[in-house]
Amino acid sequence: MSGNPLVSTSIVESFMERVPGGAFIYRASEGHEILFANHTMVRLFECDDFQDFMDFVKGSFDGIVNESSLDDIQKDIDQQIEKSAGQFDHVFYKIKTKKGNVRFLEDYGALVRDPQEGDIFYVFVVEHPIEKQHMEYVVENFDAALRNGWIQVYYQPVVRTLTGKLCGAESLARWIDPDLGMISPDNFVPALEKNNLIHKLDSFVVEQVCKNIRERLDTGGQIVPVSVNLSRLDFLLCDMVHVVEQATKKYDIPREYIHIEVTESMIVSDHELMQNVMRRFRKAGFEIWMDDFGSGYSSMTLLKDYQFDLLKFDMNFLRPFTEKAKDIMRSAVIMVKNIGVKTLAEGVETQEQMEFLKEIGCGKIQGYYCGKPMPIQQFIEKLDEIGIEVEKAEWYDYYDIASFLAKYTEMPYELVEEDGDRFSTLFMNEAYKEQIGMQDMSIQEIDQLIYHTPTPLLAKYRAITKRMKQNRREERFYYSVNGSYFFFKGKIVAEKDGRSLIEGSLYNLGKEGTGSESDKLDEKLRDLSHLFEVVVLLDTKRDEVIPILGRYAYQEYDESDFKGINRSAEVFAKRSVHQEDAKKYVDFLNLSTLKKRIARSENGYISQVFWVKQADGTYKKKEITLMAIGDTRATEYLFCLKDYTES
Repeated sequence: MSGNPLVSTSIVESFMERVPGGAFIYRASEGHEILFANHTMVRLFECDDFQDFMDFVKGSFDGIVNESSLDDIQKDIDQQIEKSAGQFDHVFYKIKTKKGNVRFLEDYGALVRDPQEGDIFYVFVVEHPIEKQHMEYVVENFDAALRNGWIQVYYQPVVRTLTGKLCGAESLARWIDPDLGMISPDNFVPALEKNNLIHKLDSFVVEQVCKNIRERLDTGGQIVPVSVNLSRLDFLLCDMVHVVEQATKKYDIPREYIHIEVTESMIVSDHELMQNVMRRFRKAGFEIWMDDFGSGYSSMTLLKDYQFDLLKFDMNFLRPFTEKAKDIMRSAVIMVKNIGVKTLAEGVETQEQMEFLKEIGCGKIQGYYCGKPMPIQQFIEKLDEIGIEVEKAEWYDYYDIASFLAKYTEMPYELVEEDGDRFSTLFMNEAYKEQIGMQDMSIQEIDQLIYHTPTPLLAKYRAITKRMKQNRREERFYYSVNGSYFFFKGKIVAEKDGRSLIEGSLYNLGKEGTGSESDKLDEKLRDLSHLFEVVVLLDTKRDEVIPILGRYAYQEYDESDFKGINRSAEVFAKRSVHQEDAKKYVDFLNLSTLKKRIARSENGYISQVFWVKQADGTYKKKEITLMAIGDTRATEYLFCLKDYTES
């Protein structure tokens, strides 16, 4: 086999065994019979000895190369030999060992025309480092992967925190290789970007997403909006805005079903390009989502300079799940919502994380807690299996409003849905639960007590909701339960198909504190101060006027001015109420009719507006409310004054 008669066969074989890579010799003729292989080749294939190796590869070069790529490799060798005047080839291919492991080899071959053996190939191979293996394999097999269905679109569920319903999905490319199994996106995406092929992948994903949505529409299946991830290179290598528009037109997909995800790094790397791209997408009717918010240093500037519909927070914000991490996440969500942008947290893995995100008003969540990325059919079957209800398309906007309004605040706050028959709480913060003394109860348990049990209170909520619908303004009422006196105010913030979304707040005006008597009083006064400028207790049994809040709001009074309710009314009418309203004010405070007037009101209180003198001598409209304290048999009333706001 040696071309030099002075060099013995034993020396050649010794050299072949000592080279740092694999070496073998095979015939160029049909069958490609292997004539020699060194120990390194035997080890590469994880065989016991030369004969074991020969048995495994069936004694042929064709058995060395993985069957799925053999034809392409052989064509490549033939073409290179022809171009090099019958001398050399340089190819890459993967092998599968006897133990089932896959390896990538770089093959340097030389065609030798031996006078005794005929045309034979001398081959030297080296195994590639894994990163280089993947990159070269990805680039060489990308078109085949698209053509043969090795690359698929997976979908990861997006769930609305308020309802627990599926409200969207993120589309993700997955490469399931017939020989290598699952190739991580961390391996194939950088390879495609480096070789300017990423736009082909993203165009494929957009096409498949639109196709899947159309198939669901045609079969009557429920659908949700899907977000697609794009690369900055997409917009340099092709007109990706046009690609997305054409795909939605081809499959007749409404624009609201496709959301475009961009990253901070994309924008920072080319401001001018991304401004133009985002402007075109928005003009075409697509939502723009910012992925990985906070991963870089320019996030705040981007919020100022760019308009996003939604920001995605990575749960790295909450790892580890410390109080400091929670404070940062809470502040970030509040800030983002304050500038009119929706919120989503991805990477959510636990019930604890989900509950915290709901509590701080994060609108949507995504992660293994909701479900891992899955092929479309498995995605549909899994939802049915675990019982996640799908949010109907016509309700997206309605519940987006609800999600946006749900917020972290220290003020008692809730969002309630009313459908003409039943009330259901979508959101209730801890401050609200504290006011009603139900901190340890779930929203479902609270609803059962308040709304799903026939009580006079339920009738009041029905009546006030009816007035909200009629008057289109904020409504208020007072009521007492078990000796506690409550003030509720609410307004309708959204309506659709018989459902009303009510934003409400509530104060327990007689709430007991947990500290000293002075602490308890401070808590009560703090609650009252949120609502009124002046609060006075009228005790009709003792005929006493007891200032509680804002005693000197307008002018100094003598103690004698508060001796007797009628005298107090006359003094205030004379000194502080405009003369045109003075008689009306005294009549309003008439104790002989007060009880009946309040009883006739549906709200548990009566209110009237008067021109009241200010410290600078001017008059200002003030609303004065009189309410009976529920557990005093209508012998005590609260006199409450605040600025009048035109409805």
